[in-house]
Amino acid sequence: FRSRLLSAFRKLGLPTQEERISSRDVFLFYDADNALRQPRVLDNFLAQLQTRLSPYRIRPKVIIIENHNLALADGLLARLELLANKTTENSDGTAFALLELKLRLSPQPEQSQQGKLSAELIFWSQKADIPESSRSATRARAKLSFTSWQTEEIIPLILDKLLLEWTPVILKTLEVGQGLAEQLKLKFKGIPGPIEEQLLIKTLFQNNPRWEKLNLTTISSKYLTYQALYLGKQGTILREFRAPPEAPFRITSVYWENTFLVIEVKWKEIPATLEPFLNTLLESGLAESDSTEEELPQPNLQVPLRTLKQTYSLPLTSSVYDHIRHRGDSTLFRIEFPFVNETEEANNVLSLSWSRLGKTNLRPKLTLFDQNRKRVKSYRLGKKKKFKFKYKMPEGNQAFYLRISDEVGFLEDVTGSYQSFRYVLRVD
Repeated sequence: FRSRLLSAFRKLGLPTQEERISSRDVFLFYDADNALRQPRVLDNFLAQLQTRLSPYRIRPKVIIIENHNLALADGLLARLELLANKTTENSDGTAFALLELKLRLSPQPEQSQQGKLSAELIFWSQKADIPESSRSATRARAKLSFTSWQTEEIIPLILDKLLLEWTPVILKTLEVGQGLAEQLKLKFKGIPGPIEEQLLIKTLFQNNPRWEKLNLTTISSKYLTYQALYLGKQGTILREFRAPPEAPFRITSVYWENTFLVIEVKWKEIPATLEPFLNTLLESGLAESDSTEEELPQPNLQVPLRTLKQTYSLPLTSSVYDHIRHRGDSTLFRIEFPFVNETEEANNVLSLSWSRLGKTNLRPKLTLFDQNRKRVKSYRLGKKKKFKFKYKMPEGNQAFYLRISDEVGFLEDVTGSYQSFRYVLRVD
């Protein structure tokens, strides 16, 4: 259902909140009767128009047409002449889209309180080698009859009518500045494993409409390579590889190496802190109805609810609650065991217990790594609800990592009930 809804929004030109699309400036020629150019009406109209354009991340730079003398027959050149003293390109060299809004009243308000208001939104194409008559072919029209002029009522009504018809104009506007699809070869260095790979790909590409058909082509111990179609401008490719501040990695270098665009990645090794878990599992509604307080593990910490998880520091003699939200999700804990003396180091055996809460159709997996993030061992838990094990810290080590994930990992288009699981992990 969600994918169908997102598909419908995309067909309307509406991006999601997560998509990394900045607002784009467009020129809007406002060609209206004198009554609709008066400050009280004009300010209201433009404010409400901006409200309706904001979800598309379109920001109009309005040019008021005086004296009602801009005819369609005058063509694109007449519009460009009005911009002679204005900057008509973005910083990346792409031209601003040109829109025109024509508003007509009949009869004029001073002649009658009753009348009709017509609106027409026009996209002006600036492409080379097309007939002049085709430059203004993409239009949206709306009409409204009224018995008395009420600015606060009529303006929202005519704009809402226009909104229902303007999708072709919006889509043409959004196409301006898009580059031709270009096949690129990408090489990522510094990705330690498949979970990190998933996080990186999700962060950089999942909500970025400028990339399509991203496919893994090579897996090596030193790098991964991908092929992808890039729809943006050639000069803006390097800007695409900027990790958000909350990402668990940072991009240290981006450069061309023969035919490959190389992206070097460094993973952040500063563990984040866990949040306190203030209620009991029963109070939080996380336990099964027939469970008793005595048989339930009681966490004192929880993993923060965030889009991008980090590596979390799990103190000794503590219990943590977490939710693996889908097959591709995972949580990585860093557990430190600082030795005070040689006797402690000789008896460096830790006990860990894992308890699943509720049902799941996933198959949980625990993976141990040493302090250098080298894999030590994995436990496939299947349908087990409880699991205990011991871990002897290697000599000279004072920390290790534990990852909780699904056995299979990410599978595209897998849906259904219980495609997640909740658990409590304790370390002593």
